[in-house]
Amino acid sequence: MTTSRRVKSTTHGFPFARILNGAGFCVAPTLWEFVRSLAHRIAGFPAAGRAALKDRVNSISLAQVGDFRRDSDMFLERARDPETQRRTKLAMTRGFQTHDGELALAKMVTDLAE
Repeated sequence: MTTSRRVKSTTHGFPFARILNGAGFCVAPTLWEFVRSLAHRIAGFPAAGRAALKDRVNSISLAQVGDFRRDSDMFLERARDPETQRRTKLAMTRGFQTHDGELALAKMVTDLAE
């Protein structure tokens, strides 16, 4: 069995290990070493270069503000639908709000359609 290992690397102020371990991941020590090594390597790059790269990555990978608003509006519209409300209530009675329920999402969605 592979064991996880805590490291001091952080992502936006949150311990990287806590994020992965909290999500139920068990990460091999070799992966921790790779992540730690990569984080230190990136930290050694000039700050202006890191900022410019981060800006470019965000600009091509993050949705525009209007798209977030549209998605939010669509979600709220569907949430008002009686059939959506019925399925949501049924999902909650079957444990959807629990960790195990979230892990069984694919099966639960299929079962709710029946």
